[in-house]
Amino acid sequence: MKLEPIRKGEKQLMDIFWNAEKPLTSVELAERTGGSMSVGNLHRLLQKLEKNGYIAMCGVERATKHLIRQFAPKITREEYLSALIERETPSDYAAAKFGLALLGNFRTKQTEEERKKLIEELEAMIEEYKNQEE
Repeated sequence: MKLEPIRKGEKQLMDIFWNAEKPLTSVELAERTGGSMSVGNLHRLLQKLEKNGYIAMCGVERATKHLIRQFAPKITREEYLSALIERETPSDYAAAKFGLALLGNFRTKQTEEERKKLIEELEAMIEEYKNQEE
């Protein structure tokens, strides 16, 4: 996936989308930014995120006198971060080393059950990677 890094304002909106449990309108986004960006800037950022493939219009909602478009993310936070790492990582080996370093930073924040589940998922990924080689 070829994605360019997003800028601060775009990141602020994407964080809101990623944390939302439903599609959002520009009105809802404006409320969730706490007034930290103008309506004009918000609309420009939405257009840019849509143009670059980060979000998509997915519906409309009736306001008092007109319809408001709803948007939802097209990629998850994890897919975005993965694309950034892929962009900066020269090989599978380097990506794997990066992943291990990242896991090491989160080790103390996991429960034993989370660690076991993660190990199972990693083992499945390794097995899948081995099978691709054959």
